[in-house]
Amino acid sequence: MQCISIMKGNNNTIMLGKTTVSSKKDAENIVRKLLESNLIACGEIEGPISTIYRWNKKIVEDKEWRVTVKFPKNVDPEIQKEITKIHPYELPQWINWEVETSQDFKTWVSSKASP
Repeated sequence: MQCISIMKGNNNTIMLGKTTVSSKKDAENIVRKLLESNLIACGEIEGPISTIYRWNKKIVEDKEWRVTVKFPKNVDPEIQKEITKIHPYELPQWINWEVETSQDFKTWVSSKASP
């Protein structure tokens, strides 16, 4: 996927954000809460996926569910706050980037996510 900068600082810039959780139920909860708060236009849940990471000086292998959300850039600070509040992990992953998309999709995302 190509990442580019588009009209920084307003809701014309569309973002993708990702986090992972240990259960499908937690993934669904995050997507629903972000939708109910009008912070995202949509969310996708994938899993289970295999993950290997370092935690507390150990290498851990686990299964997780990936959550991907689409939203206008101007709501990213609110999404980060909400993720921190509702995420079950002590240190939630929040990775996001700007994406290039069609004007119609950009308009749809911007119109659906407006807190």
